[in-house]
Amino acid sequence: MANSVQVSSENLVEILDAIYYINEAMKIAESYDPKAFELLSQAKESLVDYLISQVKDYE
Repeated sequence: MANSVQVSSENLVEILDAIYYINEAMKIAESYDPKAFELLSQAKESLVDYLISQVKDYE
């Protein structure tokens, strides 16, 4: 059971990293490409929703 929790924790860290990099890309896209900004926003929202669902499963 500890291994599955550890793998899930690593997965959550990867998701947090992805959200960080999406935020960085959004800062650039906001000025240059509204469509890219919108797609990045949707991706971030999706990852945040997934992250929340995973954290709720641990409770």
